[in-house]
Amino acid sequence: MRAQTFLAKLSLESLRTMDEQINNWLDRTKARPKLVNQVFGYERHHHSEGEEPVMIVTVWYDAAGPRPGPGEEPE
Repeated sequence: MRAQTFLAKLSLESLRTMDEQINNWLDRTKARPKLVNQVFGYERHHHSEGEEPVMIVTVWYDAAGPRPGPGEEPE
């Protein structure tokens, strides 16, 4: 099993961008997701004392073989 991690700031636009990145990655790689984890945290700014909330999504997947279509059983 392998993992791919995505990170987004907590704004509507950033979350839409992350959705698009995940969907494009799935289409491009044909990865078969097995487990998805979402966690929330804070990203520290290097140039200031501030922190910004972020969401981290990790997709655990099998890289081998095509994804099954809707209603199809996985191999």
